[in-house]
Amino acid sequence: MRYNVKDYLLKAGICNLATADSVAMQRALTKYTAMDTQVSTQREYLLLVDLSEGVEAKSQEQFADELFQFDQINKLDKWKVTLLGRIKDSIEEADDEFA
Repeated sequence: MRYNVKDYLLKAGICNLATADSVAMQRALTKYTAMDTQVSTQREYLLLVDLSEGVEAKSQEQFADELFQFDQINKLDKWKVTLLGRIKDSIEEADDEFA
């Protein structure tokens, strides 16, 4: 992909995750692949898909595992780490809802 498109799409996807709107996130992912068909094979896109699944499953552990695996290969900058940390903290574990 050209220029910093991967980084821009990752940041936009993180912002979508922060809104906690799963429908908007799915639309954004669809829009990203429509913009460029190669996007669906990029690590950044796959991370967004995995993080979205973690949020939908209300699993902080799954969310954190995906972030850790990605960060081992591509280091995340401070802005991304801060927002992703807030998103992770906002995920309520399914078991805790009835406590």
